[in-house]
Amino acid sequence: MTVELTEPQQALISALLGDEFEQGRNALRYQQAGGDRFCCLGVGCEVYRRMTGLGRWDTAIYGSIPFIDSAGRTNSTTMPTEVAEFFGLPDGNPEIYMGKRAVTLNDGNLWNFRQIAEAFRETFLRINAEKLTKDTN
Repeated sequence: MTVELTEPQQALISALLGDEFEQGRNALRYQQAGGDRFCCLGVGCEVYRRMTGLGRWDTAIYGSIPFIDSAGRTNSTTMPTEVAEFFGLPDGNPEIYMGKRAVTLNDGNLWNFRQIAEAFRETFLRINAEKLTKDTN
């Protein structure tokens, strides 16, 4: 039984490892001089938007740029449910390392995108293995 990443999961990891997104804190996306900065979950929202054509970024409010999902719900600090489900995650701020949630690692523990990408990879593989086991039983 081989466990693999889905295309969206691989796209998120690649985006976090690439050099397109500048890391930010305390908001999915934050507007500032020199370019926007993204939380790891904001990168997920942008990957989702590009891959599906759904959702959009709203107007900046004191620098924070909220993401609006296809149902019109606005989120500024966590991924909307539909985005989390696109990646196979249980919620918009998943536990990805030893019980710690993505926002905590990005904002509180100050992990860089490379560290967060590895934590997401391990989480995705675990989730996919659990799903594969459940589907074969």
